[in-house]
Amino acid sequence: MTNLLTAFLKARWRFKHWNPKKIHEFQEQQARKIIQYAVANSKFYRSYYNNKDLNDVSQLPLIDKRIMMQEFTDFNTVGLTKEECLEFCLKTEETRDFSKKYKNFIIGMSTGTSGNRGIEMVSKKEAGFIQTTFIARFPIPLRGRFHLAFILRVFSPGFNVNIGKFRMSYVSPMDTLENINDELNQLQPTALSAPPSMLKILAEAKQDKKLQISPNLVVSYAEVLSPDTEQYLEQVFGTKILEVYKCTEGMLAQSCKAGKLHINEDIVIVEIVDENDQPVQPGTPGHVIVTDLVKRTTPIIRYRLNDIVTIDPDPKPCSCGSQFRVIKQIQGRADDMFLGRRFDTKQSQFIFGDYIRRAIVSTSDHIREYRAIQESPEKININIDLISEFQTPEEQSIFNTELPKKIVKLFEKHKCEPPEVEIIFKSITHDFNLKLRRIIRNFNETNYF
Repeated sequence: MTNLLTAFLKARWRFKHWNPKKIHEFQEQQARKIIQYAVANSKFYRSYYNNKDLNDVSQLPLIDKRIMMQEFTDFNTVGLTKEECLEFCLKTEETRDFSKKYKNFIIGMSTGTSGNRGIEMVSKKEAGFIQTTFIARFPIPLRGRFHLAFILRVFSPGFNVNIGKFRMSYVSPMDTLENINDELNQLQPTALSAPPSMLKILAEAKQDKKLQISPNLVVSYAEVLSPDTEQYLEQVFGTKILEVYKCTEGMLAQSCKAGKLHINEDIVIVEIVDENDQPVQPGTPGHVIVTDLVKRTTPIIRYRLNDIVTIDPDPKPCSCGSQFRVIKQIQGRADDMFLGRRFDTKQSQFIFGDYIRRAIVSTSDHIREYRAIQESPEKININIDLISEFQTPEEQSIFNTELPKKIVKLFEKHKCEPPEVEIIFKSITHDFNLKLRRIIRNFNETNYF
């Protein structure tokens, strides 16, 4: 407990008092330590960084989810295989028992928004440090209990926090909306965390008196929080909406008490780059490259995300007092929800984008990019951009055979009429001036229901 308290106080001090010069010096020092450890303990990094200048972090070659997952057995530093970790994750998802560790490591799986499965693995010590840093900056009330209910399809080690008066309860979004409402009504959390699409539906349930909770804090994550949705949620819940920007690769950013989304500069290095991986100026949108300064179990060094982010160009410190950089906008995590037509009432039924993503990425690990477009309640087009070496008739046949069945089954599970699904294999590129959207609904609900 003494070590956690010390870590808590240091994390809070760094956030409030460090200037850009101190941040940069610390990041360079910690990055060198992580790199040296990775080269000494990871077969992948030892080979990948052969003949590279390990002192110049910004010039090291990039990695991404495809590389990490392909090389995971040699990538991690504790000798676990990719197969045994995935098997454990799949069993955990099936049983929904997230209390178990695997060989004393906390392991979770995420599909994220990048198109393929990812494994998050941390030691107990690493998880404790990340959790403590998270709590140190979270606007927890000084008095009374703090009970956070969070709704996430895949349980993540970074969200597994139960320290002191800080309690968390996991609520599965895979259940029916009625059961989710009932569970939240029983828990009566003082704080609620979920993707904005789910928060909006819960807000509607609250307005309809089906959800009877009054959290004094609401946290959004995993999708873009649009201004209109934020305004609506604040109106219904009567509280400011905060954000957490977390992915398999690290706890990247979280809102301060002033509502600004600060990068956790002392536990991650975040680079924003253009299509040629060159740095862009604050205020210009770009891709995210992450280096985690904490995790040694699975070292994340210059890891390229598909997210597109804009850093706030305002040089002045935030009103909360911190000089940690502020993310002005996350452009690359906006997902629509599909709509199905119910068998019984012929009315519309929401089908979350996460379900569609899961159906696509579970079909194959050889997807470079994808986009699912619902043209009408009866028609869905799914564009698949395969990794070059897997652009074969055999791989295409897998998608043509399996994916439509999965989508139809998903709609039927939601008691909806099955749509026609067309698979289109094509190259997918992105325009930085537009939001990165993989799940798109091209029609208005009022035109069909």
